Amino acid sequence: MEKDKQICEDKSDNNIGVTSRSKTYRKRAGACGHIYVTITFREDKPDRIDYIKIQGCNKQNDCLGSFTESIADLLSFAIRRIRNKHEAEAIIKSLKHHRCNRIVPSESHTTSCSDAIAQVLQEELKVDEVSE
Repeated sequence: MEKDKQICEDKSDNNIGVTSRSKTYRKRAGACGHIYVTITFREDKPDRIDYIKIQGCNKQNDCLGSFTESIADLLSFAIRRIRNKHEAEAIIKSLKHHRCNRIVPSESHTTSCSDAIAQVLQEELKVDEVSE
């Protein structure tokens, strides 16, 4: 059983001269292999999430790249508009506990790609365990 990792790194975008702090998490997500979730924080408010990027590594699934980009865009949009703890919990709850048809055991008990994303967001948004 391979342990999930958090990979922390600072990134800069040399094209526009902006430096942003980001964290990249690697989570085991069923038969898809690992999923990488990058959380990028705002420059002016370093404790606020600016946007999210999600990448999978399953080359057999042609729509995976488009799917993960779409989900990342929707999550970025929703997270920027969080006004209270209950809205953060609702976002996480909508992603958590979905089950992949080919679950692979992991230390974090991840049940799908969306569950892996929910686990990352739960940690980053500092949300206690949400009910099903």
